[in-house]
Amino acid sequence: MKLEKPIRTRSQGFNLLAFCPISLIVIIFFLTCLSHAYGAGITYKDVIKEAVNTSARLNVKAEDIDISEANYRQSRASLYPEFNLNTRVEKFESLLDNAQNGLSTIAGEVVSGAQDEWRATASFSGEYSLSNFYKKNHEISYYERLKESVSYEYVSEEKKLLREITDTYSALSEGKIKLEYTDEIIKRLRNIYALKKRLHKEGEISYEELLKTEVEIENAEKERSGIKREIKESIARLSLYTGKTFKEDEEVEKFSSDGRSFSDTAVSRIEDSSEYMTKQKELEALREKMKAIKNNALPDVSIYTRYDFYGSDTEKFRNSLDNFRKTAFTTGILASIPLFDGGRRKWGRVRSIHEIKRQEESLKVVKEEKLMDIETLQIGYSELSKTIDHYTRLINNYRQLFDITKKAHKLGERSMVDMLEMEKDVLSIERDAKVVENSRAAIEKKLFLETDYKGFMDIYLGQDTRRLKNLPIAFSGDK
Repeated sequence: MKLEKPIRTRSQGFNLLAFCPISLIVIIFFLTCLSHAYGAGITYKDVIKEAVNTSARLNVKAEDIDISEANYRQSRASLYPEFNLNTRVEKFESLLDNAQNGLSTIAGEVVSGAQDEWRATASFSGEYSLSNFYKKNHEISYYERLKESVSYEYVSEEKKLLREITDTYSALSEGKIKLEYTDEIIKRLRNIYALKKRLHKEGEISYEELLKTEVEIENAEKERSGIKREIKESIARLSLYTGKTFKEDEEVEKFSSDGRSFSDTAVSRIEDSSEYMTKQKELEALREKMKAIKNNALPDVSIYTRYDFYGSDTEKFRNSLDNFRKTAFTTGILASIPLFDGGRRKWGRVRSIHEIKRQEESLKVVKEEKLMDIETLQIGYSELSKTIDHYTRLINNYRQLFDITKKAHKLGERSMVDMLEMEKDVLSIERDAKVVENSRAAIEKKLFLETDYKGFMDIYLGQDTRRLKNLPIAFSGDK
């Protein structure tokens, strides 16, 4: 619904258009070109794009995604064989007295048969755990589900940020609307005050009537100061969100309705929301963890092999390397069967059972909260739509009353004060209607965000965004 512009009274002062119409047209054309060249001031789309690309909160979540990806890759590494190369170079010096034939004995037992010498040893070993296929497989799935959960958590944080920005931008847009109409109302009140002051001097009205108008002006000025304060606060918050400095006198793009329909979307989209999917993936991760804990009671089976190399010389280190040779080869299968661990595995299973139950309840809580949020937005949207219809009819009625008052003024039956009073009332109704329109448009943006996240981001950010590089999974609504 598009309401008519505020009523303007005919200026009784100097008529610039009549004096210099060509110059005025040239100036207007020049200012219009400048406005197109330098943009339209603060816009909702630009604010969202700047905020998403500079938000430290989203950067933290993006790092969490990378961390979870690293955890997942690390867990997958257990499916590959492990190889080790160990080397040692040492100078051996016996502290025992050398007996005949180079043997050293203590109490008749030989403790050393080698002379002082340089030694070089090395071993190459490899091991492959066959049991990792049935033990680590569920653990890997656990980290994979956590990775997906963190990705959806990023989307949830982004949605939270966009809701906050929408509320702040709505407050700024509303403040600009109020300020525009309040300025016009104050102008009318000052004209009314000037007329009443002259009437009071002529003795046609009492001082009380004049004082009432003065009080109205003071109240309007006080309201104007409060509105300007709210505008400054909203601009400061937007500056913090975007990292850009906005000025108080910048033009602000007003919210407008896109005419979307949101009926019967709440229940069908709840389970596709990022908040719900975050908890769902965490639940799937806990179930995988439970399977991994159960499989820990199975035997550990691994295949291993080892090559040993040895070289020595009594005089030079280099000669020990020249004598370096293979001395042994070992291979085999190792099996380890857990028998008793003091109850560690048992209580791990018990804890996992309760973690799963808690997560299932958390999933229900998230569903209830999201359903409540969306239904609240839908109710607000519906009621504000009805309120706008009421304002439309009310404004039409006021405009008819104003036309009647205007005609009565021409006939001398109503005064100029009555006309200005009626015009002030019409401006007040128009202001309230514009504020309600702005509120409904803000709710529409939030409903669009909640019920079609991908569509919202495609419209306001497009495909070329930093977030698409950070998220490895599908977004809400793209299961």
